[in-house]
Amino acid sequence: MSPREIGLKKETPTNASGISPSFLHGKICVDLIHIALLSTVQATSCRPFLANLDSSPTTLDMRLSIAALPSGPYSALARLQLPLQFDVQYDARRLYLHGYCLARAEIRSPKHGQVVFGRINVVPKLAVRPKNPPNLAPDTHLCLAIGTHPAICHRMPAVFSIDLIDSNSSYDLHLYVQASNGTRLPSVCPDLIQVHVMASPPPSWPSRLLPSGLVAVHPNAQLHLLPPDVGTAFAPHHSRSSPVFGTPAPSIVTVAILDGGTIDDVAWARFVSTEFHELLSLLGTNFGYRRLSVAALIASSSKPPPTFLVYFEAPTPAQWHALRPVLDPSTTQLLFCDDLHGCHMHRRDATTFIAPFLSSLHGFIGTYAYALSSYFKPSLLDNIQHNVLWLPHAASSVFLFDQLHPAPVPRVLLTGVTDPTIYPLRAWAQTMASSLPIDVHVHPGYEGSDTASEAAAQASSFSTLVHSYLVAFTDTLRLDYIVAKVFEIPATGALLLLNRDAATVVAKLGFVDGVHYMGYDPQNPKPAINYVLNPLHRRHVDRMRLAGHRLVRESHTTFHRARELYKWMEQRQSTWSMDGVDQDLAAARCAVAYAGESVDDCLTLRRVFLAQACCTP
Repeated sequence: MSPREIGLKKETPTNASGISPSFLHGKICVDLIHIALLSTVQATSCRPFLANLDSSPTTLDMRLSIAALPSGPYSALARLQLPLQFDVQYDARRLYLHGYCLARAEIRSPKHGQVVFGRINVVPKLAVRPKNPPNLAPDTHLCLAIGTHPAICHRMPAVFSIDLIDSNSSYDLHLYVQASNGTRLPSVCPDLIQVHVMASPPPSWPSRLLPSGLVAVHPNAQLHLLPPDVGTAFAPHHSRSSPVFGTPAPSIVTVAILDGGTIDDVAWARFVSTEFHELLSLLGTNFGYRRLSVAALIASSSKPPPTFLVYFEAPTPAQWHALRPVLDPSTTQLLFCDDLHGCHMHRRDATTFIAPFLSSLHGFIGTYAYALSSYFKPSLLDNIQHNVLWLPHAASSVFLFDQLHPAPVPRVLLTGVTDPTIYPLRAWAQTMASSLPIDVHVHPGYEGSDTASEAAAQASSFSTLVHSYLVAFTDTLRLDYIVAKVFEIPATGALLLLNRDAATVVAKLGFVDGVHYMGYDPQNPKPAINYVLNPLHRRHVDRMRLAGHRLVRESHTTFHRARELYKWMEQRQSTWSMDGVDQDLAAARCAVAYAGESVDDCLTLRRVFLAQACCTP
């Protein structure tokens, strides 16, 4: 590779649909934009391509001249120029042009990362090969700055113990080497990045483009100072390439999402989970859906009515009775519901609200829609049973780690609520923590945080904790719910340990026992725990970690769910099939005793719980 150029390899799409051979043509371009001068493109490279969508991926080598560019941070923008009738978008990823690469920082927060704010340790690591140590003056200093605050400098080697200054949800830490005369050296190695391409191909085109690793090296760089991963960054593309997210053409229908009053009460941004806040944000920014409160919808009743109205959880009886007079009969009304046993409704309102409200609906969207018939008596489903969308839980972006943790804690992490009446297997795991290698992370509660930044910091801390473990344990409740942790755990790179009686449901989503996760016997999870922690099985465990990680990134993020909802509402196409799921669950339900209880206990506790649900017989 020329020292005056950077290189990258991009792959054009391939066709996985089995249709007759077809070709895709256009241009692929990469722009470099300096972070401080975002309006100015510093370097651009474009080249045309013609790819057979039915053949193997076509690899394109591209070169950008960077000889005249100064060291510093840049955004790399990869874009695809397709025929004019197709909408094309792309996103930005940061990279650095650097002269010398002497150190990278590792943040070591308190144990398990559970302390959000306070004192943390930053350990700079020399990223040089021992045979080629850098020739540095004895009084060379390492300096660390937080944001725009003055830097702390120590002689090399150094370990920084710093207090986080305020309550921001994130911090920019700047590490650099300073010569004896005070000159700052551009010397810190960033992590490798990947360029993501966003495009909207027609259905006959493949669903993703495979980006390869991209790293930039300044022409004056001394390659013997670069760590091995940078030195080999121009090898064939990494197998863990990220998915591409498609953005559809402008919507041909209007959709209003009625947020059940939470905009004015407990905002989703402050909820313990970031999933629904991110989903609602994506539906607004990427798909043009309007998010309204009840009051806002009533106030806008004089405007043209929306094509669709989605109740994001059920309104209160008072809200619905206020809405009825202003709802246009041409509007298709849909209910989104997470927990089927509630949907924000109470069985005391069965005749005065629940029955007339459900009879006014035209369809149902649910994270557990496959179990709808178990929680709603048949008479309530007459209007909606043939228009149901399964929109599973998903991993929000805070859980999407680019790589698996290289040295995870070789133990099992248990997180979430452990109430034995609902989560019998989590409760069992908690009781076994004293005798098995299980660490328990106490659930913070569903009440939410005081501020959105606090909620974001808590979510970031929690996802980092899961990412740091080799294995994480969860279950599907006594209620047959495929909970969000089924997606969040593999998204971080940890191995998902899940009760095996849920295998038929998660198989509908692409999860295969022993390939993407490890199933355990709900009667006795011990053998599975012992297996995944046995060093002799580490290669199998890492293969499952990698496969689960890739599956979630490719199919089960909040962006995928937003796109699936759009596809269903615009084209009436469902992504996930529910055929036979409820029957499979009924056959497996309490078929064996959960660990720590009998079959009779299982059936009794389930009946007691369902008797308290909103809409059961």
